[in-house]
Amino acid sequence: MVGSAERFSGDTVGFVADPVRAGVRAITAAEAATFADPVTKGTVTAGGVVADQMLGMLTPPRHRPQRTKAERIQPGVVMMKVISPQGNDLVDIDRVYWMQEEELHAGGKTRRTIAAWLDPVKLAKAGSDDASKVEAQYLKFTHVRLEPSVAERGQAVHLSAKLVIPPDPQVEVVVVARNSKTHEMWELHPTDGDLFETDLILDHKFANDDQAIDLIAYAELREKPGRRSDVEHAIEHGGMWDPNKPYIYNPLLVVSRNRGEATLTIVQAAKRKK
Repeated sequence: MVGSAERFSGDTVGFVADPVRAGVRAITAAEAATFADPVTKGTVTAGGVVADQMLGMLTPPRHRPQRTKAERIQPGVVMMKVISPQGNDLVDIDRVYWMQEEELHAGGKTRRTIAAWLDPVKLAKAGSDDASKVEAQYLKFTHVRLEPSVAERGQAVHLSAKLVIPPDPQVEVVVVARNSKTHEMWELHPTDGDLFETDLILDHKFANDDQAIDLIAYAELREKPGRRSDVEHAIEHGGMWDPNKPYIYNPLLVVSRNRGEATLTIVQAAKRKK
């Protein structure tokens, strides 16, 4: 564990399916490398093995949520048990909400690693009737809105959405919208905290009647801000825009936990009498 209870660092190999286990292995190896004493080194390694085994354990089926098995194999998902003398135990699924490459300095060597942040756990007070829970509010689209949502060609409509940005780490995202019929795309820009906005001009490329305007966000490159054609191609190839396919959040590709959607209706302009 590095930095805080929600942040983990690990090797890229095998990291996607189970980030925490890989993180424990990587951190233990890095710490053991700093000790010359074989006894100390062995103790650190053994402790890592125990932690790794604990993270791998699952709660007995009778206590396990039905969704656990299916969701645990998704990228960035881990089953965990959290205990505290002052809180009610938690057994639930936790998810990665942000991943980024970093440099790890250990044993006089520097190597590339991946850091991951998990949704925070909120433990209810021990003995209370409240249940402990995982709070998964970060990087979800809410309040997706078109103003107006019914319009004629030639009009401008305003598209806005809220994307809850986490307090840690500092994140930079690209928010893109896509027309479900024409596949034309636009970038939304941050204007006020969690709010992203843009204006659409309804030209001849917009189809008649109803069409979905979908939103997805992905990580921005710090050294080259703005849209990334390689990521957008991968999102398209992965079928993440397709409303007929489930939106499976992959923290190595996208950062939005859901696919935002608003419906735009194009109506024919009324004929004016001469």
